Amino acid sequence: MYKKLLALQRRSSDKISTLVNIGQLYYKTENYTQALLTFTEVLRIQRGMHGNDSVDVAATLSSIGFVLFRQELFDDALQYFIKSLRVCKRSLGEIHGDVAKIMCNIATVCFYGGYDDEAMKFYRESLKVEQAAFGHDHENVARTLHHVSQIHQQQ
Repeated sequence: MYKKLLALQRRSSDKISTLVNIGQLYYKTENYTQALLTFTEVLRIQRGMHGNDSVDVAATLSSIGFVLFRQELFDDALQYFIKSLRVCKRSLGEIHGDVAKIMCNIATVCFYGGYDDEAMKFYRESLKVEQAAFGHDHENVARTLHHVSQIHQQQ
């Protein structure tokens, strides 16, 4: 059904939306190869429309990072999340909830990849951004503190 809809769509923004939905469907059904192909196509179209520095490009880079993370390709996932972070910082500034979220994703990939020191560094940085963006009583701050405590318990 999505492929028929995609063929009928003329505007790139409509195609992107449909492709993102297809990619998410592949991701949720653990068809990571197709998810990766779909998100890569989304990224190509987005870069053609917006260049490299848009929030949408950052989101797609993160989607690719999540796919690679699920495939346990931690170093590759890390590279995509780092690219996403750079784009997000250029688009939204240093102190933004999305920046903190990507930092937290980087920390999680580092943790699962066995880079505990790097994970701690990114969790702490994420915590600073979250506190500046949301205040000290926000649920994201609590979640990040929990991750930090997990690393401390392992050490």
